[in-house]
Parts: sequence; structure tokens; C-alpha cells
Amino acid sequence: MDTFLALHGSLRSGSHTGTVLATLGSLLRERGAEQVTWNGLAALPAYNPDLDPAEDGTAVLPAGVHAFRTAAESARGLVVVSPEYARGYPGFLKNGLDWLVGSQAVFDRPAAVVTASPGWKGGELAADGLAAVLTMMGATPLHTLSIGQVVLKVDGGRVTDDPALAALSRLADRLLAGH
Repeated sequence: MDTFLALHGSLRSGSHTGTVLATLGSLLRERGAEQVTWNGLAALPAYNPDLDPAEDGTAVLPAGVHAFRTAAESARGLVVVSPEYARGYPGFLKNGLDWLVGSQAVFDRPAAVVTASPGWKGGELAADGLAAVLTMMGATPLHTLSIGQVVLKVDGGRVTDDPALAALSRLADRLLAGH
């Protein structure tokens, strides 16, 4: 079974991006794949090259970072779902991605970025920033989807808007196809 590691850029319980993430996970399950959400991003220490064995060969990787990298390395691809904060994405999410850079955990693996916000553009600036980081990390192919006016497109813990559902469905298909 294909497994995709999901990173959620919101710490708020009941967030709209959490609903989007859960909906994408259901769509992947319907296709015989599994989405595993990493819930420990906020607990990772701030990235420090002195703690990264990939940097100097002698450091001892913090246990949480080791588990995170192992999860990323064993996944077929990566899914990042995030809100847009202050024209970007949350710092704890960037910190987690920084810990993956030296590991090559997402190199040449499919990655998808989904952003959602109450605004019309759906977090396009956050999506652009995440796409740039993932591209630099070697994730490929990279897909982005921005869901605007998300508050009108979710209800009862599920995405209910037909165009948004169709876009998420196409994204699930593209992830599984690897392009």
C-alpha cells in the first residue's frame, strides 16, 4: 500500500485545513493508499546544523527528528496542507521541512501542497513559498492547490464544495500516478 506522509500547518483543533487534510486522506484511502499525518512538527527542536549528522557526521540527531525523518523516508510521497499566515506559512512547518533537507527524505518523490484560507485566493502566497522550498529539496513532481473562501466549502468535518472536492480528487489521482 502506498503511504503518503502528511504535514499539517495548523495547530488549531477544528481548523479548516485539518478538514481539507482529512478529506484528502479519505480520497487517498478510497484509492487504496494511506495518508499518515505527522502530528509532532511543533515538538521538533529548532533546526540546528550542529545536531544534524548529515552536516558533520558526528552529531546525534534528536529522537523526534530521527522518527520524523524515518517516517518521511518510508513514505512514497509528501502532502503538505497549510493555512496562510501573514502572507506565508507557519514557522513550525518550515522548521520541520528544514530538518528534512539534509536527509534527502523527499528527494525525487511526489509532493502536493494544499493551502486554504477564508480569503479569495486561498493562501496562494503560502503555496508558492512551500512549493519553492519543496522544489529546492528535490521533491518532484510538485502539485499545488489553493482553496479560497474555505469557510464556505467545509461542513461537518468534510469538504462539501463540489469544485474543491473535484480538485482534491484530481490531486489524489496525480499523487498516486506520481506526476
